[in-house]
Amino acid sequence: AFLVDATTPAEKLTSVALSCDSRISDVVVFDAFDMGDGTKSVAFTITVLPTDNMSDTDLLALQNTVIKSVESKCNAKIRDK
Repeated sequence: AFLVDATTPAEKLTSVALSCDSRISDVVVFDAFDMGDGTKSVAFTITVLPTDNMSDTDLLALQNTVIKSVESKCNAKIRDK
């Protein structure tokens, strides 16, 4: 999940995530809520259609690419676990 300004549309995050890699075929928000401090939390799932076998390392690299892109283009921060 990401923390963003409460006025940021969730669709902006999903659009950025979808544009990160051609193997990402779908991005769906499954949870969004107002944190009460001017921010909101947005969580989404990503569907990946690999063109070949992907290792755990490949998937982690793709995940990190999405995180960095969403953080930089949406002024977002990944939520602490």
